[in-house]
Amino acid sequence: MVISVVIPTVAGSSTIADLLVHLSTFDMGLPPSSYEVIAVVDGGEPFSFPSEINGVQITVTSNQRYRGAAGARNTGALLAKGDYLLFLDDDTFPSEGALAVIVEEFRRLGPRSALGITVNQLLYDPSYMEQLRKTLIGHFFLSEYTKWHFYTPHSIPASFLCSGAMAMSRSFFFSVGGFRELPPQHWHGVGLYISGEDTELSHRLLQEGGRLFFIGGIRFIARERQPLTPKIAFHRRFIEGYARRILWEQMGKPPNRGYKTLTDSPFLDKILSSKYGLIMGYFAWFLYIISNFAFRLTRGKLAWHHPLLLALYAFEYAGMRFAEEKIEQNILSQQQWIK
Repeated sequence: MVISVVIPTVAGSSTIADLLVHLSTFDMGLPPSSYEVIAVVDGGEPFSFPSEINGVQITVTSNQRYRGAAGARNTGALLAKGDYLLFLDDDTFPSEGALAVIVEEFRRLGPRSALGITVNQLLYDPSYMEQLRKTLIGHFFLSEYTKWHFYTPHSIPASFLCSGAMAMSRSFFFSVGGFRELPPQHWHGVGLYISGEDTELSHRLLQEGGRLFFIGGIRFIARERQPLTPKIAFHRRFIEGYARRILWEQMGKPPNRGYKTLTDSPFLDKILSSKYGLIMGYFAWFLYIISNFAFRLTRGKLAWHHPLLLALYAFEYAGMRFAEEKIEQNILSQQQWIK
């Protein structure tokens, strides 16, 4: 077996079945018998799906308990038979010929290389893009996330790879311990799984003498499972802050502020990072509702992003504060890797 495609997913995912069909019916550039696809349902029951389509072997399994995307990827890697592993998110669809390009790049770059993408290499489904244009938060996403999209015909050196599409040899993956896992946490009744496992793994790969490259010659189409809403955006930003603070503790590096800064005011940063920051965040959320109404009323002519940015930063700081509580409780002693 040349390569195994490992896909973490969740129960009820609206995209996983389409992705399995995509990988087994479109020409991936390799003989069907030379690659396999493994889907791992995190904490749910495996869903029914054919074990083979067009000669491509398909395995659907599950973790018995919730372990997050990192745990699902590790489970899939342990089942994999391929010499190489390609980790894909369950809403990321590679273009035709992708597997052949990846295998050829590994032969060219060597076994201690890793290939992947940055989020800026993702293209979004046109129907999803049209949906985004109807709301202020979608307008913000389009202006901030997608305007920097780039495509490279050749692989280029990188310092970080996104786990939405990350590949390496199976032996190299196991030699560094796979993805780091931390136990799930709860914040105000909401379950949290730490993100940033791709940043942490990228750091370990480099420490072990690996070389990272953005994949060239492949396009990836993202098909989001659900519409982007403020609640989803703020939840993601909280987890981002939580993960960033954990990584800071592990790697001894200060967390980077995401996207463009709202203000350079130390006073505002101090308030947002205090226990009163989340109150300001909820107030900014209320202002966003008004701004979104004005955005719709003017058919997109009035796009005031500042309340949204303020709320995003407030939730990110809240995630950092939550992480500091967990660090004090010695959460890092519960880290696990593939043994």
